[in-house]
Amino acid sequence: MGQPRPSHNGVPYPGLLPEIHKAVVKSAFDYSSTNRKFQQPETWVLQMARMFGFSWLPQAEKMKYDFKKEPSEYQTQITDKLRELGHLPFRPQQPNGWSDFEEDWISPELIIRRLIFASKMANYGVKRDNNFIKTVIEKNFDEPDKINKLIEKQDKNFFGNIFATICNSSEMLKA
Repeated sequence: MGQPRPSHNGVPYPGLLPEIHKAVVKSAFDYSSTNRKFQQPETWVLQMARMFGFSWLPQAEKMKYDFKKEPSEYQTQITDKLRELGHLPFRPQQPNGWSDFEEDWISPELIIRRLIFASKMANYGVKRDNNFIKTVIEKNFDEPDKINKLIEKQDKNFFGNIFATICNSSEMLKA
């Protein structure tokens, strides 16, 4: 029980999973602020939905699929939303699947689609309350002042623009 764990120059030998997991988590944490990656559309939409509590996210009990029938409109709603963004669910490019390269997700057309999508999503259950928006920004961004400066420049009468600005800020597009 009191014996030191075997290692070579501080690196644990294979098979010591707790030590390996600690090293992986430490490495990910150390490099997370320097290696941010442009998010794929699916990840970006889910991040928006969780941050702002979208009401259109499918409920688990309604997503149970009956293979004898076609999917309901409710069940295909998220798929339709992803298609608007140019992300065709269930159709990853072969043979490697979805790309990990930023340039495959950051074309001018795809950025414009994200701006339009976020503007439209502002009308789907997002609270139009300044205190709510400030709370979301404080809880979810490392530099909330940076986001607040961006939205100060937006016309307060167009909530869709404010929401699109938050969701398309570099802090949210890259994680």
